[in-house]
Formats: sequence, C-alpha cells, structure tokens
Amino acid sequence: MNTRVFSGAGSRDEHNAPSILDLGDGILCCSHPRNSTVFSVKKYDYDLNLINDYGNSLGVNSGLSQANYSQLYKFGNRILMFCREDLTDWAVTWSDDFGATWTAHKKIMISSSSSKLYMLGMKNDDKVTFAIYLHPDSMGNNKIKSIELDGVTGAITEAGISKGNLYDAGFTSVNFDNLTTLITPTNTGSIRLLDVSANSGILNILYADFQSDNEDGIYKHKKFNVSNLSLVSESDITAHGRDVYLTYFGGMYFEQTDNGVWNNKIFLAREESSIWYVEEWELIGSTFTKIGDVANKAATNDYLSLTRPEPPFNSNLGGIACIYQDMDYTTDTAPTDDVEEGTYTSWAGDLKYVNRI
Repeated sequence: MNTRVFSGAGSRDEHNAPSILDLGDGILCCSHPRNSTVFSVKKYDYDLNLINDYGNSLGVNSGLSQANYSQLYKFGNRILMFCREDLTDWAVTWSDDFGATWTAHKKIMISSSSSKLYMLGMKNDDKVTFAIYLHPDSMGNNKIKSIELDGVTGAITEAGISKGNLYDAGFTSVNFDNLTTLITPTNTGSIRLLDVSANSGILNILYADFQSDNEDGIYKHKKFNVSNLSLVSESDITAHGRDVYLTYFGGMYFEQTDNGVWNNKIFLAREESSIWYVEEWELIGSTFTKIGDVANKAATNDYLSLTRPEPPFNSNLGGIACIYQDMDYTTDTAPTDDVEEGTYTSWAGDLKYVNRI
C-alpha cells in the first residue's frame, strides 16, 4: 500500500475524521478539522509521492469553530464540506472555485439538547441522504432520524416535505428535535449509528443497539423508503460483544459503490470470548449470514481490539476488500480509574488491510 503523510494538523485523537475528495486532473481537496478548521488543496499528479500544495490552506474565512467529523461532496463545480461545530450543531461551507475560496459557514442542523450531534451522509447522484442522531449518552433523545439534501438546488427535505433551502440567503437551520424518529433503542438502552447507504430511494442504516453494560448488544440493520420514511425491513445481525471503550464498538460498514449502491454485504468487527474478529457477512433474503473471516486477535487484556473494518468504495470489483484498525489503548498514558477501557487520546494502532476473500 502506498501511503503519504501530507497533514499533521489537529490534536491527538484516534477517531479524527478527515475527508479527501478527488476533484479530477490530479487535484485533491482535503479537510481535516479537529478543534480547528483546515482546508487544503493539493496537486498529486496521480502519484502520492509527488503530492504538493496546489493553492492555499484555507478555513479562516468560513467562520467555523471547534469543527470535526468532516465530510466532502461535489456537485458540478461546487464542493460542500459538512462538519460538526461546537459539539451540538452541524455546519456547512462550500467552494465554487475548486477550493480556492470558501463561503461563510451556515448551520444546517441544530438540536435543543446539549448532547453531541452526529450526521452521516451518502451521496447518490445529485443528492446526499443523511442519517442523524444524538450521542448514546443522551439517553431518551438517542434516536436516529434522516433528511435529504439536493446538492444542486439546495433543497432539504424529509419524506418529500421541505425543510428549507440551504442556498437561500434566509436559511438558518433544521431542528433535529422536529424530525421524524426512525430508530429508537430497545427498552432503556442506547444506540450508536455506524453506517449509511442510500440509492434509488432506499435508505439502509447499520447500528448497534445495546444496554447499559455496553456488552450485551446487537448489531442491527434497517431499511427505509426515502420518499415517506416507511420501514421496509429490519434484521438482527449478530452480537457485538464488549465495547472498545465506553460506547464505541468494533463497528460495521456497507460494501457499496461510490454512489451508494449496496451489494448486500457488510464487514464488521466484534468480540466474543476475549477474541476480536473481523468478518464479512451477507444479507440473504431477510437473514444475515457470515460468509468469511478476515482477521482475529486474542484480547489478552481489555485494551486490545480490532475495529472499524471499512471496505473501500467499489471494493467488490477487486483489490483491497477491507481496511481495519488493530488497536491498543494503554499506550502513552495509563487510563484513569473512571475510564474502563483507556481513552481515545491514549492509544497505538496499526492500519491493516486484506484483499478480496
């Protein structure tokens, strides 16, 4: 695997979430916001060893603060960058000149709750379908909802009903609290949103549904019609085992195209009897069946895990099947007594991959 470090911005955090968008003609648009906002446009001539600055590192004009979890999408000549701002809101800024300048940010999603807000989108043709939810610690407000953005017109809809237009001068934001609830936790438990796939009017969501011990939960899948948000089907996949730390689990991800077409296969990481597994599963009819093992690792203590097994877009066509993290959360600083399994700022890990099974 050919790798190249081209940004060291941001504070130490094992779940920093940068995004990279290929603009064509050997130009990469990179966003790595974490406690500050960094935009960068790089020229790489289709060889990462030749990567260099192509334009300016930007962000100061956007007005974002405490931004993280960046997501980049391109519609025609317009690039949109979404990120969480100040923990409880989501904002967006865009560029119409290949990243040379960016608009002042706009809030797109807010909540009356003080809990952390998350949005996860999947682009399909001219639209991005988002799943949105509040952090598992939010308890009764821990629900998954959805909106759809037309990246060309700016129209924001929920089940076909207008929620405003992002590109209108008077647009302020959408309130998460006023959206329709799609998924709630079982009994008094919590949920964690894991992945989204959206294409041809269908929204697929992967999530973990767990109780207060964070260990006896289930990986689940639900499918909805985007047009009216009606439930099409739902399936339990498998027990996820213990968490990596607090309410973070091994994770699971759709194998899909870069336009949100899912092939009914997923990759997941889970713990069972002190062994971590990375596995490939497939939805056959209404039942998920394990079809292959990717990796396993004995967890000799509570701080070792395998996590985030993501298949690259279009990986079903060949090449790398899955990229995952092999993690140790005891490195650098010993966990405090009130944190059961280390912290996301105290860790060491290897990024590993496997080719097609």
